[in-house]
Amino acid sequence: MNSFFLTAVISLALIPILIAGLFLIFRFVGVTVFVIALLISIAVFVGTMVIVFLFQRAALKKTKYIFYSDKVEFFDGFLVKNRKTINYDRISNIGQRKGIIEGWFGLGTIYIDTAGFSPRGHELMMRYLENPDRVYDKISKLTSKKY
Repeated sequence: MNSFFLTAVISLALIPILIAGLFLIFRFVGVTVFVIALLISIAVFVGTMVIVFLFQRAALKKTKYIFYSDKVEFFDGFLVKNRKTINYDRISNIGQRKGIIEGWFGLGTIYIDTAGFSPRGHELMMRYLENPDRVYDKISKLTSKKY
């Protein structure tokens, strides 16, 4: 799971705790302290989301896929650089996913499975691709398989 995504999930999970804390402050301390605590909570939440967004954006800018006649190479990473090479003859399955919001922007995700076990689910996930149908068709042709 993407660490930036995990950070966002944790941030969202803290919302009920913040609301409960604000309720207790309002109940036992007063309106002025409640308003200050509410503003601080909102600032912390928005700040966390902005930081997550900026790191995610920087990571996506560093993501690159190169298709060769016999393999695909994947490069990504903002703080930690990753490189992965997958030979087409090892690909056992490819899939495509388009969420509602991704579809609005013409984006999608292609996932590639290889022979063998991958503990993370898919060997490679190409996220937020422009024109995912074209990429899916290209990979299908290069692997000479129809999925």
